[in-house]
Amino acid sequence: MTKNSRTLVNSFNEFPTVSQDEWRNVVSEVLPNFHEDSNQDNITNVVYPLINTKEQLPPVDDEVRSIKKVYTVVESALRNSPDEKTLRSLINLGVQGIYGPDRCIAETIPLLQTLEHPFSRLSIEMTSVNGSELSSYFQYLRDAYQKKEPVQGTVYSPASQWSHWQSNPPDLRYIAQLIDNVANLPTVRVLTVAGDTFYNRGASVIDELAMSLSWWVYYCDQLTDLGVPIEKVIKHTEFTLATGTDFFSDLAKFRSARSLVQKVSKAYSVSRSEPPQLRAVSGIRNKTFYDPDSNILRNTTEALAAMIGGVDTLSLLSHDFLYPSSGDFGTRTAIQLSNIMHHEAHIGEVTDPASGSYLLENITAQLFEKSWQLFLKFEDQGGFQTLVSKGIIDNRCQQHLNDQLNQTARQTRVSVGATRYTNALEEAAAIDFEETALRLPGHFEQLRNAMDKQAAQGKARPLVHLLIQVDERSTALINQRANYVRDLLVSVGFDHKASAIIDDNDDVSTAMFGVHSTGTILCGTNDFYKSIITSLSESDQKPSTQWYIAGGNQALESAVQQAGGGGVVGIGHDVISVLKQMIKSTKYEA
Repeated sequence: MTKNSRTLVNSFNEFPTVSQDEWRNVVSEVLPNFHEDSNQDNITNVVYPLINTKEQLPPVDDEVRSIKKVYTVVESALRNSPDEKTLRSLINLGVQGIYGPDRCIAETIPLLQTLEHPFSRLSIEMTSVNGSELSSYFQYLRDAYQKKEPVQGTVYSPASQWSHWQSNPPDLRYIAQLIDNVANLPTVRVLTVAGDTFYNRGASVIDELAMSLSWWVYYCDQLTDLGVPIEKVIKHTEFTLATGTDFFSDLAKFRSARSLVQKVSKAYSVSRSEPPQLRAVSGIRNKTFYDPDSNILRNTTEALAAMIGGVDTLSLLSHDFLYPSSGDFGTRTAIQLSNIMHHEAHIGEVTDPASGSYLLENITAQLFEKSWQLFLKFEDQGGFQTLVSKGIIDNRCQQHLNDQLNQTARQTRVSVGATRYTNALEEAAAIDFEETALRLPGHFEQLRNAMDKQAAQGKARPLVHLLIQVDERSTALINQRANYVRDLLVSVGFDHKASAIIDDNDDVSTAMFGVHSTGTILCGTNDFYKSIITSLSESDQKPSTQWYIAGGNQALESAVQQAGGGGVVGIGHDVISVLKQMIKSTKYEA
């Protein structure tokens, strides 16, 4: 240690230890409105502590704490049999693994042999249990292993597809046979627990972990009953978990997944065994069709969370995967994200980069405990097959999805580029896309897509009239509400026209009665709204269109509706319902 480094260490030692109470007192002085429990996910009840000290770290069993050197294999999907040029292009991009349907992989293997095993990971998706393509796949892996160029591999069998569990559980004898077939291939996994299935169906992070554990325990019990040693079951398992929209909970999810798996292994009295592999794949729930370049940023945070979380394999969808014309640029960008993290950010040089962070250790411990308790509850209910047959998994996934869709509709959850901060000039607006109810911004994008297609045919867009109060004392609040409404209308393809009005009931009434549009939205202060509501309630004449107010509380919303209005347009209110009401209301003009 140099003199300068010793001085640096001594300078750090001069800082006294600060307790949690001391931190809380300081923060309370600086932030008078500070509420320590305000930062909590109201769906999963996971608390993100705003004060982070060692005292607040929940105890974690050191025997199940995950410590792993971060090294993630970058994987790319093949959907068609590639030529040599395509494979060389992937190699040059830094792709370390490929996966695809069995026929595609089987037809690619001769090229891989010619190129002398260019990838360190090769995974195959089985379309049936009787396919002949597995033979050439296993032979390729054996040849590579004998040449001391071992290739990691995973067999994604039909049992890992959720559709095969909707009626009766699949026969797992062929899985037992596959484990026997790869006895001399230590780098191959043939048992896949597709936890991302639950996430993409709407599950919370805790549900995804607990359901994955329950699924795996079912596999373990069934396969050991078929004579497969539990050590082999564990060794040949790969967990697939989805990346998501929350950086911290995602990172903690991947960290806690390893600890949970270790605890289950310990319950089977397996103290020493090669642990299952952990693969991260792109979740689709938060991805946007409009402004697809925002998905590049989503991929960036998701890849970083997965790699710091310690996954073995990372498979990212291209940012424009929802487009039929998705091409090489999207694939290249997704691949280069992880390359930058490896070779420029040097994420792989650190063992468990999140270790020691009070915040991340705290969230990891919460996810670990909550997921474990939910897993135990699932087992008490009868285990995985009971969860499937009684619809418990589907119900929990749908309930959580509905909660998130409700948050999106009320804009307490934002999808950047789709529900807020949208690009009204986007050229790709009229492209058809297959809508899925599993994407959070889907309802917004569905409305916008319908109106964009009509606009492309020369039809006028629905017009909404904004009546903006002029009041110098409350300019900031009024502008904030008006700008929010403009952004909301643009996000779904409405046209809008604004008129400034003074705080005068006659002026407002004249403006509202003379407007012919899809709807009218008042943008002003709460006192302004109250005076307008009173005036309209006392008047025999009704506005020519449905009208709303921008911002306001529940009491104002009820008062607007009693006065014949539609309600409130604002965060915390169901704006999707308001937008649909506008579309269904009176005829509009351009």
